[in-house]
Amino acid sequence: DSSLTPDVRYIIAESQLMGGDYAAASTSYGELLKDPATAKNMQRPLWVLRAGMATFSAGKNDEAIKLVNDNLTAFTEPPRLAEAKYLVGASHLAAKRPKEAVAALRESLKADPNWKKADEVALLLGQANLASNDEAEAKKTWTELATKFASSPRGVQARFRLAQLAARSGAHDEAAKEYQTVASSGVDPSLVPLSLYGLGWNLLQAGKPQDALEPLNRVTREFATHPISAQTKLALGISLRTLGKTDESVAQLQDVLKQVPEGINRGHALYELALIDQQLKRPAEAAKRLEDLVASVPDYPSMDKVLYEWSWSLKESEQNDKAEQTFTRLIEKFPKNPLAAE
Repeated sequence: DSSLTPDVRYIIAESQLMGGDYAAASTSYGELLKDPATAKNMQRPLWVLRAGMATFSAGKNDEAIKLVNDNLTAFTEPPRLAEAKYLVGASHLAAKRPKEAVAALRESLKADPNWKKADEVALLLGQANLASNDEAEAKKTWTELATKFASSPRGVQARFRLAQLAARSGAHDEAAKEYQTVASSGVDPSLVPLSLYGLGWNLLQAGKPQDALEPLNRVTREFATHPISAQTKLALGISLRTLGKTDESVAQLQDVLKQVPEGINRGHALYELALIDQQLKRPAEAAKRLEDLVASVPDYPSMDKVLYEWSWSLKESEQNDKAEQTFTRLIEKFPKNPLAAE
């Protein structure tokens, strides 16, 4: 309503933005900025930034970039210029243009390295670096953030990202150390179950299944309803099998099957249970589990291993015709795989 004063219209637009009605806020702010009466208002730079945030939050990334860039000369104060560049960078990243995002986010930190959202900018800059396939720069950015803002939620989130990077590169001891730091900090409670799982999984991958039990068991005790619980029970099952605790392993893996009726984790659980059956000299039961895996998880990532183990389980349970068919299937599907040659 153009009859309302600019200040009242700003309050309405900001209420819409804070209430999560981003499309309405974007429209309201747009109409406010188009009004000639607001052209020289001292609050206009603030309104542009809030309009940019509303437009970005509404998913209109290119509009947000244009709006902010068209008004860059209005941002004479370093914190506001930093925020403007942050909005441009965030919009580019959301639009899957990571290189442009990196440039804008770096400009934001250069404009004011200590503005109130500098830690958020640095966290996003690391994401943009990673999306640009520059893992080294992402690690550098997140390390600096985790050091400078060690006690802030963004600093802890940066350390969590560092743990993920280390795990992805196979540096499991380093990943475990970073996950332990995040889990112990208590700064971001939402990261505790994820970090405990990450700690346990990486200890397992580092050949320390006994050490993995404590953080994994803590997840099942304290975060039983968390989405990560099924993966945690899977990791527990693998750890326990590795330690020779067969009955406890089977119990965890059976729980996974109850929780996960389909998908990769179901496949992992069936595969682990089949390995236990093989260890216990029960090839027929192993063959049934692997047949279930092939049927229920056709896109299982290690299907070559599944077909190989299934073939031998069939052969050892004297289902020779079916074993031959499965061996043939392995050779046809993975002709260059060493398992096929074997």
